[in-house]
Amino acid sequence: MLASLINVPTGIGYPLLFAFVAAESAGALVPGETSLIVAAALAGQGTLSLPLVIAVAAGAAIVGDNVGYVIGRRGLRRLVDRPGRWAAGRRQLVERGEEFFARHGSPTVFFGRWPPGLRVVTSWLAGADRMRRKSPSRRTPRRAPG
Repeated sequence: MLASLINVPTGIGYPLLFAFVAAESAGALVPGETSLIVAAALAGQGTLSLPLVIAVAAGAAIVGDNVGYVIGRRGLRRLVDRPGRWAAGRRQLVERGEEFFARHGSPTVFFGRWPPGLRVVTSWLAGADRMRRKSPSRRTPRRAPG
C-alpha cells in the first residue's frame, strides 16, 4: 500500500537509496531507514529488485560509516583537542574513549548500528577516538632464536 503512494522510477531508486543510507550512516539527519523500508516495499511490488536493494543498502552503509569515521577522526577530533576552558576535561574524556574503543571498538560499532539515535554518531565517535580500522591478531607467533 505504501509503495502505491510513491512513484519512484527504477533508474533513480537505487541511487536515491544509496544516497539516503550513506548520508545517514555518515551522520546526516536524513531518513535512510525510511528510504530502505520504501525500497523494500517497491521491491515487493516488483518495481525494484530485492537482492539489489539489499546490496545497495549494505554498500551505502559501509561507505557512509567510513565517511563518518573520517569526519570524526579529522573534524571532531580537532574540535575536542582545541585549547580552551575545559581542555583538561575533554582530554580526559578522549583518553577514556580511546581506552574504551581499544577494548570494545568492533562490538560498539556493530551494535551501534541498531539504535537509531546512536547510529548517527557511532562512526564519528570511533573516528574521534582513533579506533583502529583493522584489529591486529591477538597472538603474534614468536620466532625461534637463532
